[in-house]
Amino acid sequence: MPTMVISSSISFVRIALAAAWFLAAGAAAAQTPAADATPALLLSPEQKQVIYQTISVMQKDSAEPQTNNAESPGFHAAVGALMPRGIRLKPMPDTLATLIPDVKNLQVAMVEQQVVLVEPTTKTVVAVVTHAE
Repeated sequence: MPTMVISSSISFVRIALAAAWFLAAGAAAAQTPAADATPALLLSPEQKQVIYQTISVMQKDSAEPQTNNAESPGFHAAVGALMPRGIRLKPMPDTLATLIPDVKNLQVAMVEQQVVLVEPTTKTVVAVVTHAE
């Protein structure tokens, strides 16, 4: 009889260890970013230059009083960041969508002299283009 108790105890320990491992693996997977997270948009230096020039000229020619959004407190324009609600996003201009098809379905904003390209459904920044690029 003692052998059966020891055998049952060992089986219980194995099951408990397996369950603990499974739970730990699940918790680690829950902290991993989703595989469908919005990836960064890869643009050539020439494409960045065209985007910056086009958007900055459009902003200068705009009749809207606030053409360059001020950066919201706590927000830094970086790939992967979520755009705050207070920053006005506009559709991608047709000229840029034609020249650079990868940006066709994106929205754009000018924030602190940076052109920010945003995936519209998630409001996630996919590219930040500065004048120096």
